[in-house]
Amino acid sequence: MKPVHHQSACELLQAQEAGELSAVRITEACLDRIGKLDGSVHAFISVRPERALEQAKSIDER
Repeated sequence: MKPVHHQSACELLQAQEAGELSAVRITEACLDRIGKLDGSVHAFISVRPERALEQAKSIDER
């Protein structure tokens, strides 16, 4: 499977629906990528990892 950051939103949704990836795993991968790159690209004004993970857990519990 390709890394999360190399997949389209449609691919991620399909993987999530198939049980191959959880919303938490996708969110963690995105937060990791933001942490690695945002220092040089400055694409985000603020990042709220705790809130993002709370929402992802809520999605996974559905």
